[in-house]
Amino acid sequence: MKGYEADCANAIKASGFAAAKNAARERAPKIHSLLSKIRKHRPRTVAGVLIFARAMTLFEDAQRGGHGYGEQGRGLLLGYVLAEAMLRVAAATA
Repeated sequence: MKGYEADCANAIKASGFAAAKNAARERAPKIHSLLSKIRKHRPRTVAGVLIFARAMTLFEDAQRGGHGYGEQGRGLLLGYVLAEAMLRVAAATA
């Protein structure tokens, strides 16, 4: 069993997975900070909606990367704001 465990450890190290996970954890607070700033603004254009959606997905990706702010699933709450913005933009362009 020790050979198997050593092989697994070597494979994980060679894959770069641990380094990537650590990098994601290091970036998560910056993404969280940016999302906090973005949440204060309501998108009014298609570009704004897309920026907001991208911020949401980045935040969710960071959360899945193992960095927890106790806000797992926050994208679901922000999804309402995104949907609201999409409806507002659609109404303005109709």
